Amino acid sequence: MIKIMVDIKKIKELDDELDNLRSSMQKVMSIMFSEISSIKNGLINGFKEKYLTNDSEFPTLVEMEKWLITEALKKNNWNKTKVAVLLDISERTVRRRMNEYGLKENE
Repeated sequence: MIKIMVDIKKIKELDDELDNLRSSMQKVMSIMFSEISSIKNGLINGFKEKYLTNDSEFPTLVEMEKWLITEALKKNNWNKTKVAVLLDISERTVRRRMNEYGLKENE
């Protein structure tokens, strides 16, 4: 009987710890989504300023992609994983495009 009570107490403690962990994870995810949203808005505004003014020619898709990946890398301290999440592409694609466009971290 005592063992069952101890086990129930341990289960309740674990359940409380899981609730605390869930709450912490929700806060972290909320912050991450907020940061991603802010960065995306910054990229969109930067794109509009660079390419959608009256005196500029409309860019090619390659030029737009290169600019977008470059700006995303700069805004995320060249963290390829964060850029992949932000742009909804694979990290492998980020690396391939960096190689294809000659993008290096110190640029």
